[in-house]
Amino acid sequence: MRYFVFFFISLVYPLIFKIKGQEYDHYFRNYTVSQGLPSNSIYALAKDSDGFVWIGTSNGLSRFDAYDFKVLRKSDPHVQLPDNEIMAIENHPEGYLWLGHYSSGLSLFDPKSQKVIANYQIDSQKHPLKDNRILSLYQEGDSLLFIGLHYNFFQMYDIKRDTMYDYSDKLLEEKKIASSLHNIHSFNSDPYDKNILWICTGAGLVKWNRKSGKFDIFNYNNDKISTSLHNSMRYIVFQGDSAMFIGSWGGGLIYFNHKRNTWKNYIYDNRLPLNGTRNIIRKIARKSDSELWIATHDSAFGVFDIASNKFFFYKHYPDDMYSAINQ
Repeated sequence: MRYFVFFFISLVYPLIFKIKGQEYDHYFRNYTVSQGLPSNSIYALAKDSDGFVWIGTSNGLSRFDAYDFKVLRKSDPHVQLPDNEIMAIENHPEGYLWLGHYSSGLSLFDPKSQKVIANYQIDSQKHPLKDNRILSLYQEGDSLLFIGLHYNFFQMYDIKRDTMYDYSDKLLEEKKIASSLHNIHSFNSDPYDKNILWICTGAGLVKWNRKSGKFDIFNYNNDKISTSLHNSMRYIVFQGDSAMFIGSWGGGLIYFNHKRNTWKNYIYDNRLPLNGTRNIIRKIARKSDSELWIATHDSAFGVFDIASNKFFFYKHYPDDMYSAINQ
C-alpha cells in the first residue's frame, strides 16, 4: 500500500518529460474531482486482489480501474459506510479491506459486494476500540492488524485468535507518559530484526521489541530548536541496520542512528520558519539507494539527494498540463 500512497499523493508516472527548471525528468498525470474523485483530499490507498485501487478521501471511498472512478458514500444505504472521512486502508488476508475512519472507528469492507460487513467502535460489544478516531492501519502477515489511534496509543487485532489487544495501559504503567504518545501515524517493521516494530507518534519514536515486550521511546533533543516539531513523526525509511530517515511535522527530514542515539535534521530552507510547509513532511519513500521521495504538507513534492543533502522540488505551472498538480 505504501507505494500507492505515493502514486496518488502526486500521481506521478515516471516517463521521460522535461519539467521546467527541474533537475529531474518526470511526466505528471493529474486526477482531481474534475475526473471523478469525490475529493481532492486523499488520505489512503490500497490495491485489492482484483487489481482495483481503492482511495480513501475526506468525502467518501472511491474505486479506480485506471480509467474511471466509482464513488461510495455514507448516503448510499447499500454500502453502509459509517462516515465519509477515511484516513487509512489496509488489505485483509482474505481479500477484504480494512477502513480506518476519522470519527467512526474501524470497518471491514468487502470490495466485491462493495459493502461494509463489520464496524468496530468504542461502544462495540465485540472488539471495542479505545478511540473512534483512527489515523493509521498496518496489516502484518495474515494475522496481525495494528490500529493507530488519535489518542490511547494503539491496539492490535489478532485475526486468527479473534482477539483485540490494547497497549496504552501497559505503556502508561511502564513509562507514565502514555497519554503524551497520541497521534499514531505509522507502524514500520524493522527489516533487520523481525521482533522490532517502530511506531511514529506525535510525541516521538517508539521502538517495540515484541519478543521481550519492552517499549523504548526516542526523542529528538536539541536545546536550540523546537524539538516538538521534530518529535511529531510521520513515517520511516530505513538506511541500513542502524539508521533511518524520518519525516516530521514541521521539523523537516530527520536522520536517526538508533544504535548511537544520534540525530540530524534537514530542512528545505533555513530562511523559512522551521514549521514552514515545506518542512512538514507527510510521507517519504525510497526512490533509489541515494534518493528519497518527499511529500510535503502543501508546498511541494520532490526528491532528497542523500549524498548532497539537497532537496529538489517539482512545481506547478498553470500553462503546463504535465507539471505537478499543485505545490
